[in-house]
Amino acid sequence: MMALLTMLQAISACAADPQLPCFIEVPVYDPHGVRLPFEIIAVNPAYGDTKVDLLKDTRTRHELSTRGDHLFFAESVLRRSLNITLSDDKGAVIKRKISLWGCQQRWSIQHGRLETGGDSAWSLIKGRIHGCPVTGDWWIRAMPMFEMGSLSYEGYISRANGSFEIAVGEGGGRHILVIGKDRAPVKVLAIDVVGAGMNDAGTVDLAGSCPQ
Repeated sequence: MMALLTMLQAISACAADPQLPCFIEVPVYDPHGVRLPFEIIAVNPAYGDTKVDLLKDTRTRHELSTRGDHLFFAESVLRRSLNITLSDDKGAVIKRKISLWGCQQRWSIQHGRLETGGDSAWSLIKGRIHGCPVTGDWWIRAMPMFEMGSLSYEGYISRANGSFEIAVGEGGGRHILVIGKDRAPVKVLAIDVVGAGMNDAGTVDLAGSCPQ
């Protein structure tokens, strides 16, 4: 009975409409793309008096509130940049600067890196596409799956045998590969990229999805 009551209370809390109309979700993921239980514990101005906690300040606390990894805010806070602090139950702390551009946002964060321990600032992703004629304007890009503001990187697909290589300058973690031809994507897949190392994407079978 107690377990059922606890579950109903949790459902009710998640379904409750916040008093503030806007929100930003700030999910945290490990390098393999597994979501971690972090919560927002402090919000500070990105400029000016950066030490004041806006969640506690009497002048601003009616404009901001938090629940888990969600920050709710009034429309008056739009177009502002804030420093947020997140923490988990193990004491890990993450600090990020975020910008509130819209009334419904998501700003993902990657916590931790996949690294070889090497001193190179770059990683390589290699592989090969198969199943389609490699003629015309083929392209491939890689980008971190989680971490707002991260760059994307473009690689080269060989017209001779479909092999590709992408130099990735981010730290190791879960990445998205997008393979396309001309002005449309053909295939999207995911790969865990180890920083400062060689990463084998294998043979990507495009049979059945060849562009006309």
